[in-house]
Amino acid sequence: MKKYLIVFIFSIWIFFSLAIGYSFNSWWKFIPSTLLIIITTYVMYPGRYQELLGIKIARRDIGIALGLCVIFFLLSRFLIEITLAEKGYYLSWGYWLDYMATPFQALNEEFVFRALLLTALLQLGVNKWKSIFIPALIFTIFHWIFYHFNMTLENRGDLDIAALSSIFLFGVATNSIFLATRSVAIPWALHCGWNLNRFGSKIIPLEGADHLNLREYMTFNLLEGAWPIMLLSLLVAATSVFYFSGYSRCKMKT
Repeated sequence: MKKYLIVFIFSIWIFFSLAIGYSFNSWWKFIPSTLLIIITTYVMYPGRYQELLGIKIARRDIGIALGLCVIFFLLSRFLIEITLAEKGYYLSWGYWLDYMATPFQALNEEFVFRALLLTALLQLGVNKWKSIFIPALIFTIFHWIFYHFNMTLENRGDLDIAALSSIFLFGVATNSIFLATRSVAIPWALHCGWNLNRFGSKIIPLEGADHLNLREYMTFNLLEGAWPIMLLSLLVAATSVFYFSGYSRCKMKT
């Protein structure tokens, strides 16, 4: 357990120091942290690192995850465009390099907030249902802390309750899926599909609209705080919990 805590704490440190992106400012800025988390886990647990990180994945599952990522990307883009149009903005496509960082950024968060954190809670004896909701709450609080105490003054601000609720529901969904599959593949697919729109594309005021460019924390309140996105988060969370519940019952019978 002590070795695992070292891996977990070191991965969090890597996440904050490198994965957040302050150390680098390029499309590859999240890759060093991804590699360091994998290498650290491998050194401490050479025989179990794939299991602990949730990357012991069959080729078929990789294909499913990539397909789901594309589907969720298109679905979320449709909802985002509707939401923004009602509020005087539109979603502009970014340069192709703007989308390159997102898969690794999403993977880093899945390593820390899904695979390593959930495994730590299970090893501490926390039951599976609490292991769904506690990390979701931590995931939500992390987002609030990140923007409330942001190192960049222009991005510093508070996420509203509606936005935090969507983030919490998304955490519940991805936690449920991870516990059922013990893989970051599908949680990563949902996370990456959403963030490709959130951070790869640009939110631009409609021509003639009297709006300022939005700061990053404002985009959370604008999008995650909007009712279509909250509804999507609720549906994904409910479906995922239902899937996990059915999986748990089947496992108990066998």
